[in-house]
Amino acid sequence: MLGFIGFVELLELLGFIDRVTKMITKEREDENTKGEQHLKHRCLFYAVGITIAFGILQEFVQSFVSGRFVSLADIGLNTIGIALAVLYIHIHI
Repeated sequence: MLGFIGFVELLELLGFIDRVTKMITKEREDENTKGEQHLKHRCLFYAVGITIAFGILQEFVQSFVSGRFVSLADIGLNTIGIALAVLYIHIHI
C-alpha cells in the first residue's frame, strides 16, 4: 500500500506527466498548423504562377488571330485580378 507521502508523490508525478503530454501535443499541433500553412502558401504560389502563365499564353495566341492584338495592359489587369483573388482566398479560407 502507498503511504500518504507516496500517494502525494504519485499525484505530482501524474500531474507532471500530464503537463508534459499536453506540451508535446501542443507542439505537434503547432507543427501541423505550420505545415498546413506552408502547403496553403505553396499551393497559392503555384496557382498564381500557372494562372499568370496562362494569361500570357492567351495573349500570345491572340497575336495570331486577325483583329486581335497583344496588350500588356491586359496582362497587367489579369495579374491584378489574380492578386485580388489570392488575397480573398488567403483571408477567407
